[in-house]
Amino acid sequence: MKVLVLGVRFYDFVGKEGKKIEFAKVHYVSPDVEDRNTVGLVVSELNVSLETAKKFNLDKFDNVPAFYEFTFETILDYKGLPKAQLTECKLLQNFDVNKILK
Repeated sequence: MKVLVLGVRFYDFVGKEGKKIEFAKVHYVSPDVEDRNTVGLVVSELNVSLETAKKFNLDKFDNVPAFYEFTFETILDYKGLPKAQLTECKLLQNFDVNKILK
């Protein structure tokens, strides 16, 4: 699925049980994501491990915002519910928002 990654926010904190929690929230838009109650594009969010974000260079300022090709695999979460997991992320083209919004 082709997407425009708008931003990535990183989280690093200690949870209620004293366990360290690290992950990244990827904000993106894609014409493949639809919401019947929304006109235009839907801003989607995807949580990925910090390791995954670094593996795909989503932690680099010069790689966000940018166009990517995302590949997902359906897995079961800890409750046994289906969940999309990012398995591949290929940078297609950088996106300079300043060229458009200036």
